[in-house]
Amino acid sequence: MEKKRKSQADFNPFAKKKCTPAIGSHSSLGSGAETWRLADFQSAATHRESQPTPHGQADGSSPETCSEYDVGSYVDCRLTLNDDMKYKLLTQPWTPNASYEFPVYKDSEDSPRPFNYLWLKYYPFMSYSGKCAGVFCRTCMLFAPVPGGGKKPSVFISVPYSNWKKATAEFRNHAAKRSHQTACLKAQMFTTCYENKDKSLMPALSNGRCAQVEANRKKLVPIIETVLFAGKKGLPLRGKHDDGELDMNNEGKSEGIFQSLLRSRCQAGDVTLHEHLVKAPKNAKYTSKTIQNEIIQKSAIIIRSKLVNEINESGFFTVLADETTDISNTEQMSVCVRYVREEPLIVCEVFLGFLPVYDLTGASLATTLLDFLTKCGLDLTKLRGQSYGGATSTSGRVNGVQAHIKSDFPAAVYSHSVSHALNLAIAKSCTVCGIENTLSTLNEVINFFEESSKRMKYLSDAIASVCPESGYKCLQSACASGWVERHESIAVFSELYDAVIAALEVMQTDRDKAIRDKADRHSKDICDFEFIINLMIAESLLGITLPLSKELQKVNADIVECYNQVKVAVGMFKDKSSSANKEFTELFRKAQSVATKHDIEVTLSWPRHRCGVPCGSVEDYFRMNNYVPFLDSMTRELTQRFTLHGNAVTELSILIPQFSSQHPSEKLSRVLEMYDEDLLDSWSVVQGEFQMWKKKWEGVGKKELPSTAIESLASCSKKWYPNMHILLKILCTLPVSTATVERSLSSLWRIKTWFRSRMGEERLNALAMLNINSSVEVTVSEVLDALSRRSRRLDFVL
Repeated sequence: MEKKRKSQADFNPFAKKKCTPAIGSHSSLGSGAETWRLADFQSAATHRESQPTPHGQADGSSPETCSEYDVGSYVDCRLTLNDDMKYKLLTQPWTPNASYEFPVYKDSEDSPRPFNYLWLKYYPFMSYSGKCAGVFCRTCMLFAPVPGGGKKPSVFISVPYSNWKKATAEFRNHAAKRSHQTACLKAQMFTTCYENKDKSLMPALSNGRCAQVEANRKKLVPIIETVLFAGKKGLPLRGKHDDGELDMNNEGKSEGIFQSLLRSRCQAGDVTLHEHLVKAPKNAKYTSKTIQNEIIQKSAIIIRSKLVNEINESGFFTVLADETTDISNTEQMSVCVRYVREEPLIVCEVFLGFLPVYDLTGASLATTLLDFLTKCGLDLTKLRGQSYGGATSTSGRVNGVQAHIKSDFPAAVYSHSVSHALNLAIAKSCTVCGIENTLSTLNEVINFFEESSKRMKYLSDAIASVCPESGYKCLQSACASGWVERHESIAVFSELYDAVIAALEVMQTDRDKAIRDKADRHSKDICDFEFIINLMIAESLLGITLPLSKELQKVNADIVECYNQVKVAVGMFKDKSSSANKEFTELFRKAQSVATKHDIEVTLSWPRHRCGVPCGSVEDYFRMNNYVPFLDSMTRELTQRFTLHGNAVTELSILIPQFSSQHPSEKLSRVLEMYDEDLLDSWSVVQGEFQMWKKKWEGVGKKELPSTAIESLASCSKKWYPNMHILLKILCTLPVSTATVERSLSSLWRIKTWFRSRMGEERLNALAMLNINSSVEVTVSEVLDALSRRSRRLDFVL
């Protein structure tokens, strides 16, 4: 016997090392159980490397390195394993073959005890780890609950078992434990679910539960549709009236819009909804303000994810932003994005969210904006443009938002909003003495009528009596910032001028002294020849910029076409300036006829010595001091404010067939240098492609040549002209105006006024996403899936 032990010890180097209990180890099995471990782990590693290749290992390497499915390698990270690795460890664990020589341990009696290979056959839930030189229960290791704080790590789960003297008894005891049986059941359920990924686990276990889920989802459909309808239409859902149980009889209870809409659906024949609202428990009706907010927020997440995916797929985009103070005195920045959608080919501008800002410095605003775009999931390497208002904090070349963003993304070209630049040019020109006073008087008269319904009745009666053929029934108020409304306000006032005078004359006989005094003062102001001639001048010259103002407010406005229209407007002002005598003579005669009609003297209300330009008549006075300065100011302001746009546009406008022949070929080199990283080929290849692109349009009539960026992009084959297609798409994404931002800021006031002035930012953004991006489709099934994934509390739609 001694000889046998000696030979076995000589064969196995581990037998020479005495196995001693590990002090502080947690591998014991109950009280009185002996703790076993190898005394020398370096020798154990040497032993594993010397073993023959286990059966089934394809690469022929050692057991420690050949298989990634050794359960001992995943003990410490078992809680973070993905489903694929769990399934493979559960069904395909590394198993030593029959010829594998297990390390031999010596017990307290100094008897060698190796692992018995047949144990793996009799106890299939056990797996031997070559790395840890012990046994684990892989089902418990993967699916047993984690022990609470202060408890020792469990044998077979967290630490290997290696006491071969009592192995059989301990294996049987472990198999009989309830925790092991529960883990086996979880493992079976996991395997069934993993192998049938197209089917959920619940239908696999219970067809009845599947039918119940389907019925429950049908009950939630009308509730979700109602919330989406109210959110997209901007209808206020207020918890005070829309929360709580719905009274089907509606006896003595005020309701909100949400509950009224649900009642209407029930009365229209929605039997499923009616039964649900009547029979469902109070804590499971899913009509509370909490569920309403949940539906709105999940819908907003779905909309934003769809928009972000579409923007990233489009290739390039431009960011548009502006800020304003809302009704709760919080500074809010509205963030929108402009991009090109391929199918169908269209330029889109979408709203992404509001950002509360407290530090209005350029660096802080830039950081806030970039962090928000990154959080949304946008690829900032595709940022090719940025457009804001003209404030120094955003447009500053040194410390503005555009400067900080451009330092990180050089290809993000800054462009002042074209519509905003036009408004500034018009506003600056209207400060000419005489024109400014006339527009101020006009606004005062309009506000005087709009302040009282009684005064509006005077005006409407006068319009019906004096101007019955007019299509306008009231004056149009002038927006403080939008010059489209100011253009129309001037035109309407000019058309209803006779009716306004008649209304003021009647109001001078009113019993209210305050009305009589104001009517008399306003009547004297507008019954003055200087007011009449300046109104004619403003109507005539601003009529040139009215079509341009309307065009710049469109989402799909083309920056090249808009800039060309600005140049046309500048040319018209120059032509009028060169023929000022003839043009003004016609205006003066028209003003004289109006003055004669109302017995207004054609004279100056101010002494002539105040005029810096010598003049021999009233006509010369107004031409020299009002008409010509207004023309010169409009020409100068438009030219100066659109110079930067011209520089940015003319670089890329060389790609548009109608203008490519008008620009020198050197501009293409500057374009290639700016967008070198976006091009697919070298400069020589791109230049050759551009020559082919120009050759394609030779011989085509000028009227048939594409004149806008979007038309050129539609005619550019991505297959034949890939680089031209990229550059034209970048040109289409360059910003024209911040009209979408302005509309979103208007919605901000409406939402906060209707819903709640101090509402949370998350709910504000969710409502704004639904309301402003109402054209983005959100299906009920998408909302249901999002709700079912959010938490276990909503097991109603599992």
